[in-house]
Amino acid sequence: MTDTLAPDRSHFKQDLDGLAHQAGIIKHDVGVLAHEAADAARDGVSELREGACHAVETAKANLSKATDSVKQHAVDAEHYAAETMKSLKVRISENPLSSVGIAVGAGVILGILLGRSRS
Repeated sequence: MTDTLAPDRSHFKQDLDGLAHQAGIIKHDVGVLAHEAADAARDGVSELREGACHAVETAKANLSKATDSVKQHAVDAEHYAAETMKSLKVRISENPLSSVGIAVGAGVILGILLGRSRS
């Protein structure tokens, strides 16, 4: 009876050795897969970082352009206001009586409008 069990045991041992070998291969493959996944993740993070840096630099450039544009418009508006004031001073000095009359009329109208009761 022991003779019939010995061949089964050696066959079982061979199967176990085969399974152990296959498990070793799977372990190696999982290690390679994990390494490749980590490399892919690092590459993805690097690409995201580069994209974010590019977006920030683009936003900074656009903000700088907008700031320069606003400053230029402010300077232009200041020059326009100064020119308008000069023109107004010239007209007032050329027509002082008309200017006083217009100022008095505007004051009377504003006084009437603001003096009304708001009820």
